This record gives sequence, structure tokens and C-alpha cells, in this order.
Amino acid sequence: MIEIVSVTLENEMDLVLAHKKADSLGSQLKLTVTTRTVFATAISEVSREIIEKTNTGSVMLGIFQDGDRFALQATIRCGGSECFNADDPGFIYARKLVPHYHEYTEGGVRYVDLRINIPSSTRITPVKIEKLIYFFEKVTPFTPYEMIKRKMTSYSALAEEREEELKQSKYLDE
Repeated sequence: MIEIVSVTLENEMDLVLAHKKADSLGSQLKLTVTTRTVFATAISEVSREIIEKTNTGSVMLGIFQDGDRFALQATIRCGGSECFNADDPGFIYARKLVPHYHEYTEGGVRYVDLRINIPSSTRITPVKIEKLIYFFEKVTPFTPYEMIKRKMTSYSALAEEREEELKQSKYLDE
């Protein structure tokens, strides 16, 4: 899968954010409103189940290529083998919504892949994929919550960088 955008699943607000980004990506790919809504709802249902059990999940949205066919894919990650039960209602509902639903465990981490085909009339090219990535990196945040989340992420990264510099400085002083 070629990742376009991702959302960490830490709380209920992230459900809204994941739904909006999935819908927006579907819109950029010229999918119908119904198709976009079904896909985004399946993502929300699985994400809701994961958030109820942990705050270490994430959703990666991107393009999956199988030969000359393309699909819109969401890979939903949960940081532990016991972080969800596939028989929970959200998982059952998601299985009914999308044509491709696949659960697996890799390195002690649980994943769910949701996939829906992109019509062949929608031409997917490397340039289009780059434009989609740029759109989601540079677009104005979808919600005020996302704006705050982006700032907090950048502040956390800066704090970690400063902490590492302080450790290096102390090491050199010793």
C-alpha cells in the first residue's frame, strides 16, 4: 500500500478525524458519495472498537495496487494482540460494508485491512499519488482538534529533540 495519510487513534475525536480524511480521500479519487460514506463508516466502526480498548491505534489510508487495478485501503493498527475482539459489533458491521476485510497479526500487533475498489475510469498515476500526499500534508486542518493535535505533535517532537540534546550535552560534560 502507498500511504497517503494517517491518523492516530487516541480518543473519540480521532474517529471524526479518520472519517473525514477517508471521505476526503475518496472525494479526491472521485468516488461516489455512497462509496465514500460506506468506506468511512467501516473505518469508524473498527476504530471505535479499538479506541474502546486502547489508545495506541492508528489508521493509515492509501492506495493499494494489484496489477493494473487500484483500491482505496485503510490499514487499522492496534498495538497489542488482545486489543480487539473480531466478534465485536463494529467489526461485524465493517465486514458487511466493504468487499475486502482482512484481519492479521504481525509482530504482536493486530491489523485490519479494509479495501474498496477504485473505478478503472479514475486514472491513478504516480503524479496523482504525489498530489494526494501533498494535499493531505499541506491542506488546512479538517477540524480545530486536528490543528491542536498537529501542534502538540510538533511540540512533542521538539521536546524529544531537546531532551536528546540535553543528554548529549551532559554526556560530553562528563
